[in-house]
Amino acid sequence: MRIDSTYSLSTTNRLQATTKAISRSLERLSSGQRINSARDDVAGFSAIQNIDAQVRGYRQSIQSINQAQSLIQSSTSVLSSQMELVQRLRELALESLNASVSDADRKNLNIEFQQLYAEFDRLARESKFNDLHLLDGSTDTISFLLGADENSSFDLSLVESRAQNMMTQNVGTGTFAFASTLFAGTSNFTSSIKDFNQDGKMDLAVVSQDSNYVSIYLGNGNGSFAAQRTYALGGNGINYMQSADFNNDGILDIVGVRSGVIAVLLGNGDGSFAGVQTLETGAGTYQKIEVGDLDHDGNKDLVTTNTTDSTISIHYGRGNGSFEARSTIAASSNDIAVGDMDGDGFDELVSNEGATLKIRKFLGSSRTYTTTATSVISSSIVLGDFNDDGLMDFISMGGNLYTGINLGNLTF
Repeated sequence: MRIDSTYSLSTTNRLQATTKAISRSLERLSSGQRINSARDDVAGFSAIQNIDAQVRGYRQSIQSINQAQSLIQSSTSVLSSQMELVQRLRELALESLNASVSDADRKNLNIEFQQLYAEFDRLARESKFNDLHLLDGSTDTISFLLGADENSSFDLSLVESRAQNMMTQNVGTGTFAFASTLFAGTSNFTSSIKDFNQDGKMDLAVVSQDSNYVSIYLGNGNGSFAAQRTYALGGNGINYMQSADFNNDGILDIVGVRSGVIAVLLGNGDGSFAGVQTLETGAGTYQKIEVGDLDHDGNKDLVTTNTTDSTISIHYGRGNGSFEARSTIAASSNDIAVGDMDGDGFDELVSNEGATLKIRKFLGSSRTYTTTATSVISSSIVLGDFNDDGLMDFISMGGNLYTGINLGNLTF
């Protein structure tokens, strides 16, 4: 017997076609989409894939925008903190310009200034976002994707906010133009550049060995000065001068020294000065004067050196513009300096004596002192913090140039 399978094959094919149709319908029902694969609609499926790529791209761009916003907020927060530090630094700088601020107070202001300066720099160095340095200058430009493809990007430039770049400024080229000539005698010896009339502009005070007065030139703020004003100091041969507040009125005064005599002029605050007051220092042809608070009473004292009688003279200030009679220290010294050498906020007396540089630390109101000696040949002394460690160092000049770096406890 022969079996004809044509009918069964046809039935099978129809069954399979029906099964596929049912499966496609179920897929559409379960996904809610008419097109689930290319077999459903080739053109439509291609369009869907393009739209899906754009949607995914936009989702990623939103994430990138959020990351960019977080980075900008992090940078802004650091910059805001730095701006607060800048405002405080400005306050300290303005306060230190006040003539009524003592040297000890000014040193404390500088300590706070340096700490804030270091904190400003630390913020720039250590600010990061996902290990990306933001403000130290190592990162120039970063890109963020803001669209659905690689062509829709946003470049963000990061500034460097390190202290040395934000707070220093190169002015000019290192060359100088000749501005003007000011006559203050034929043998000018020392000068002082301060704001004597409290207008925020630097003024110039000059003394001359061939005159008996101090010349005052009030600054115009543009490198030029007003006409010369003179104030008598009594007697010719003025060797040195200094300026400080001797009567604690917040106004700068002037002191000059000539052979055997100290002359003090009290400032009026407008660039003029009151009548001269004189103090005896002992006969001598070469004398230098320094100003400091040696007995820790908050008043400025006067210190002079005298090579003729081999003494150092001290006139302790009373705080009202007057001074006590001369006290002396036996010392053959060409040069002296006054400064806080041990960082305790009080002044020490530094003098060169032969091949020795001596530092006398005064013990307050008793006006006694201890002496520390350093072997160095010197004819001139300059004090300053030359390595930025907060301690006063010295440069000694005498044939050779010697630099003494303060190691603390008056050791160099």
